[in-house]
Amino acid sequence: KDLKGLSDMRLTEKLITHATSTKIVEIVHVLDRAAAGAVIAIALIFMKTEDQTVARKIDVPESTLQFDYVRPDILLLRTVAKNLILWSEIEPTMPWVEASLPLAYRGNSKLDSIRKLRSTDLPFFSILAGICFSIALRFSGSASTKVRDLLLHYLDQFMRISSITPTQRAHPDAAPLYDEELARANARMCQDVLTLSAAIVMAGTGDISVLRRLRALHGRDDPNVPYGSHLSAHLAVGALFLGCGTATFGTSNIAIASLLLSFYPVFPTGVMDNRAHLQAFRHFWVLASEQRCLVS
Repeated sequence: KDLKGLSDMRLTEKLITHATSTKIVEIVHVLDRAAAGAVIAIALIFMKTEDQTVARKIDVPESTLQFDYVRPDILLLRTVAKNLILWSEIEPTMPWVEASLPLAYRGNSKLDSIRKLRSTDLPFFSILAGICFSIALRFSGSASTKVRDLLLHYLDQFMRISSITPTQRAHPDAAPLYDEELARANARMCQDVLTLSAAIVMAGTGDISVLRRLRALHGRDDPNVPYGSHLSAHLAVGALFLGCGTATFGTSNIAIASLLLSFYPVFPTGVMDNRAHLQAFRHFWVLASEQRCLVS
């Protein structure tokens, strides 16, 4: 609201257009590359401003039919952006999580009824992961057991979903169903987001409940687990034991922006993969860390 010299450029409107426009076949490559950056820009410009108008515009579509025109990772980012704008409204409760979901998904907000991998669930998984990531940023470094237990519930569910056994096929050597593998890859990405979310909240505490999950995720000897999953698990271990227990993460504007960039919820497929996000930005968590000690 303080862009006096830039008001005639209509930056906000342009960013929202790039962030929320549906795909047009002729310029899909332009929109796909610009959408994520525009969403993050809106989130950073209006962070904690409680601007209902911008939050409503950047939020995910109301109709599930529109999800066919938005990538799942963009749905996740748009969910995070909306909640960062409406900062004070974030609540670490199951009813708030359910109320934050689109109407079509509210009946399964706990994820416990998912028994089969289907690509139609990609938007649901992504939006839910975005909600959990928003809660983690809101209560960053708080060491709240209430928030931790909520995030661990969803982490356990995504770990279960990503390990669902593939459908039996007529021929044992047949390739796995593409639809199922697409859903598994997305569930694994959401699992990585929840791993980091739990570590953000319990940063510097070495919490045993979070550590148990991280031990299961650390050093997985599975050729199907991508580099990004190992990266997120190791980042989470580092955050959990930040400064050997003498430091944690803050919630200032610079801290939240740094955590958003360093734990950006799109993970690389390989060591040299910098297409979606520069891996050098993963070190920005240091700008969010602050020393804390108790003097009795």
